[in-house]
Amino acid sequence: MVQYSVDETAVEKQDRKIRLKLRGWALWKSYDVVVMGDGMECGRYASNLPRYDVCYVLDLPIEDNLYGFDLDEEIEGSYDVLEFFIEKDKERIKVGEHVLSEALVKKRAAKEKRRKLKNALSLAWNRYHFLVPPSVVKGWLHREEETASTQAVYHPEVPEEYRTWLSLQPAFSKGGKKFPVVEVEDVIPDVSGIDGEYVILKKAGCTLYEGAETQFMEADLCYSDSDRMDENGLRYEPRLKPDWSYDTLRGFNYIGNVFAVRKDLLKEYAGQKMSLYRLLLELSDRNISVKHVQEILFGDTEPMAGNKDEMERYLSDHGIEAAVEDSDGYTYVKYALKGSPKVSVIVPTKDCVEDLEVCVKGVLEKSSYRNVELVIVDNNSEKEETAAYLSEIQKDERVKVLRLECPFNFSYINNEAVKQAATGEYLVLLNNDTEVMTADWLEQMLSYAQLQDVGSVGIQLWFFDDTIQHAGIIMGKGGVAGHAHYMEQSGGSHYWPDLSIPYDVTACTAACLMISREKFEEVGGLTEAFTVANNDVDLGLKLDAKGYRNVFLPGVVMHHYESKSRGLDLGPEKMKRFMSECRLLKETWPGCTDSDRFYNDGWSKARDYELR
Repeated sequence: MVQYSVDETAVEKQDRKIRLKLRGWALWKSYDVVVMGDGMECGRYASNLPRYDVCYVLDLPIEDNLYGFDLDEEIEGSYDVLEFFIEKDKERIKVGEHVLSEALVKKRAAKEKRRKLKNALSLAWNRYHFLVPPSVVKGWLHREEETASTQAVYHPEVPEEYRTWLSLQPAFSKGGKKFPVVEVEDVIPDVSGIDGEYVILKKAGCTLYEGAETQFMEADLCYSDSDRMDENGLRYEPRLKPDWSYDTLRGFNYIGNVFAVRKDLLKEYAGQKMSLYRLLLELSDRNISVKHVQEILFGDTEPMAGNKDEMERYLSDHGIEAAVEDSDGYTYVKYALKGSPKVSVIVPTKDCVEDLEVCVKGVLEKSSYRNVELVIVDNNSEKEETAAYLSEIQKDERVKVLRLECPFNFSYINNEAVKQAATGEYLVLLNNDTEVMTADWLEQMLSYAQLQDVGSVGIQLWFFDDTIQHAGIIMGKGGVAGHAHYMEQSGGSHYWPDLSIPYDVTACTAACLMISREKFEEVGGLTEAFTVANNDVDLGLKLDAKGYRNVFLPGVVMHHYESKSRGLDLGPEKMKRFMSECRLLKETWPGCTDSDRFYNDGWSKARDYELR
């Protein structure tokens, strides 16, 4: 086999021409470099470059060596794929290729995603014996590939792609009243002498786009989406924001440095030295009406980032005990616990002793919080080893076992556990196929669950291979509700900081979910009509309807091996029930899958946080 190397490849499309730079070497004394465009030869070049470095490293004679090639050529025509070969005496070896077609790039990416999904499911079958009909998986993978390859999405971190997306957006509507604009430095202005009921506060240097002054709505506070503009007037870094998000605002100023506000609200702050971010934090603690315009109305001066010092001052001034930590450049607020209330961890199970043992050890031995009660709900276990293990584990005074002989109904099982066995002020719904990875998981979840306006608290869950299984729920994803960042690699960089800070969501999975007993009972617990699917989504929506916030904590992580006791929910009868429960969710909460208040409509539902 001939040794070769391609050291550099650069391809640039220029109208009906392609600029090609290709540099490398092959251990042939003389040969041609052949360039093929979509299977047709579009360039042939003789090797003509001495490569003394190659001779030195491989201990070859330097005389008469023309092992190298260094092309800088202009190729006529437009091609989807360029392929590069070296050829001598009719022997041809492919040394590389470059794909120019965006559609083909997406198709290949989709094919690679399909391959990875297939491998992951194959591994899951071998390791966990998931009960998934192959025909169902094959059809799902095909649909996944088709969706990924045909849906147009644009990467927000690539300025050129963002500007392409921006050019496809409709112009602003005619709008309403034109609000006066007041530029702010570091002092909140006195706006009492300005006509009208509302003003737009704009930090010096920010750019309001043409017509933006008429797009803000009448509310105590109204904000819009935004981006940034460089010194050449080119726009980049789009910020498609969620609707009003109290906890997200504490992670960073997601609203930005331009917003409209009712003048009366500014009276008590007039003349005070205060950043616009601090003003937003102050307003967030008041009972105000907030509206969000899903239009990019301004270019901000600052990058997306937290402000640790500002947050610490705010918390201190309001007497709120909390630690503020840096998290990927954003601020992660950890509130102090109020006492040490009892937490009841409820774990439904059927056999699968090995998995249950891992879960139990995590709760009892890996967790730093001490005032915990573990309620294991034995639902129709049949194996002797299960009975023996449950008998032994009950010797620990922190453990209770509740036997329920009934058809599996996740909602009913947990509701009965709360009624019959759990005595804690706070409840954790926990799957038996989970494994604790964060020692202070209960403290962190409890610190948010104790907040008066917080309903439920969820965490980040990873599959066995450390890819993400759950990072909050996005309504409408997958047609009903889907997990954010599903099957993405954990620990990677992400455009939007929802994996860096406590983040407001519509709902979190009940595979690991904390809620106070009082709020659980206030909303009637889990709705038992949702026997397996969507009970957690329904719970989140019930809490939201009562005015409570549901918070996702990315700093708390568990492994979740996904329904190992029962298998995946894709058998014919199970699929029929699943679809029935999806319909029930839509009937119970009309319009709930049309959009998600905490996930901007401009983001793709097929590829999280990419522009659609």
